[in-house]
Amino acid sequence: MTRNGLVGVLASVFLLFVVAASIAFPGPWNSVAKNSFVPEMNEDGFRLGLDLQGGAHLVYQADMSEISDAERGQALEGVRDVIERRVNAFGVSEPIVQTNRGAGGNYRVIVELAGVFDINDAIGLIGETPILEFKVPATALQTELTEEQQSEVDDAQIEEREAAEELLVEILEEDSFEEEQASRIGREVTVEETDDTFGALIAELEDDQEVGVIDGVYESGSDLYIVNYLGVEDLDGVETYQLDYILLPLTTASDILDIDGWDNTELSGKHVQNASVAFDPNTNTPLVVLNFNKEGSDLFADLTESRVNDVIGIFLDGEPISTPIVQQPIYGGEATITGNFTIQGARLLAQRLNAGALPVPIDLVSQQTVGPTLGALSLDRSINAALIGFALVALFMLAYYRFAGFLAVISLVVYGALNLALYKLLGVTLSLAGIAGFILSLGIAVDANVLIFERLKEELNAGRDLPTAIDEGFRRAWTSIRDGNLTTLIASVILFAFSTSFIKGFALTLGLGILVSMFTAIVVTRLLLKFAIEFKIFKNPKLYSAKVKN
Repeated sequence: MTRNGLVGVLASVFLLFVVAASIAFPGPWNSVAKNSFVPEMNEDGFRLGLDLQGGAHLVYQADMSEISDAERGQALEGVRDVIERRVNAFGVSEPIVQTNRGAGGNYRVIVELAGVFDINDAIGLIGETPILEFKVPATALQTELTEEQQSEVDDAQIEEREAAEELLVEILEEDSFEEEQASRIGREVTVEETDDTFGALIAELEDDQEVGVIDGVYESGSDLYIVNYLGVEDLDGVETYQLDYILLPLTTASDILDIDGWDNTELSGKHVQNASVAFDPNTNTPLVVLNFNKEGSDLFADLTESRVNDVIGIFLDGEPISTPIVQQPIYGGEATITGNFTIQGARLLAQRLNAGALPVPIDLVSQQTVGPTLGALSLDRSINAALIGFALVALFMLAYYRFAGFLAVISLVVYGALNLALYKLLGVTLSLAGIAGFILSLGIAVDANVLIFERLKEELNAGRDLPTAIDEGFRRAWTSIRDGNLTTLIASVILFAFSTSFIKGFALTLGLGILVSMFTAIVVTRLLLKFAIEFKIFKNPKLYSAKVKN
């Protein structure tokens, strides 16, 4: 390769180093990029494991007593999948959920929640087994009201409307909406939302020419709304009506009809493919929309076809949360659950339904918490250990291999930058074991340079010129480097495939380090040597620890 060619290749390696270092530590790059056309780097930090960041380590025991031996492995994986979905829905950052089949018939799931210190809610969410059931009345259902029952509904609604009017008077006298008076929901409604909640009321307010407070009791479907109109405010050029309201239920036919017990149907929570939160277009109250899988869609369509004008009960954990009367068959595999939810309650229900039910019961058998202070201390010590290790290796290479050792140190700096950049790009979670794998791979990278330089010395001592000695040194060292790294890489793959938790982190960083070290030793170090010997000052064999014959 010509000198100009070497310069071009080394420039490419230098650019690769700069980009890798900027990915790992984006601060300096971004300070320059802010005032130029150069794009900024992502400033997210490294992903830290439980032992470096702090958090919770939970171990669950799966009860396989009712599962056949042949199906226990699949059941354990099912537990892992469900727990992982629940933890992800909870919003825990970078959770690790792994299975472990130990001796003595122990089937366990290990959950690591980095950055979680108040874990009671997370533990509750992991352990819950939501049971969603669709039921029908056990006895023949009366779907039409008798005259006496209709009169009962009418009388009840009259009383409820009168009670609402009295409550409105009480509110106006006290000039406040109190939670003790009724369940309260507050909302601001803009003129741009006329198709949303209280659209008719907004139109009425727009037509009213009087200045003052407009209050009233408004009816929507099976609900009463006591509305307190507080005024109009101009928010960024948009007229916004300030409203408080209280929701009161009206007695309906389904409250009067007598239903004696419930029978399960074939449709259940296992047929739910997805659950999401939506809002009633008339009242804007939260509800949960269920989307069934293919089997569930067919079952739901058959169920609604056979029960037009009849009740279907939707039960969660044995309690009815909605008992609608089917107005018409429902196709398309979508059902709606109402129940006077709050937004938070609807979201939690949707999360639980999306997570699914556990295939077998689980028990929390171990819980450990690593505090953030201890985690930070472990991180500081790990960084110091890595820096000290690198410094000692660099001193050894400089003292023993002289100028060649200096070039090896440059190669190791490139090696470190590439490794750290890969950790970010691949989303590697760093733990104490992972840092140990990185430091060990650093030693392996040095070992490759040692093999090359020893072969180089042998060639120089045999009387070959420097360019030939470099080529022969790399050629003869390659097989040893290849075989040694390949065996270590195989061990890393086996560790990663068959181990759990921290050992996986060790195996991953070690494996990545081996691959990068082969590139830096064979490519970067060789390029640096080839470029250096283009200058007369670097052609002295003494710079490469060779013996000079007199």
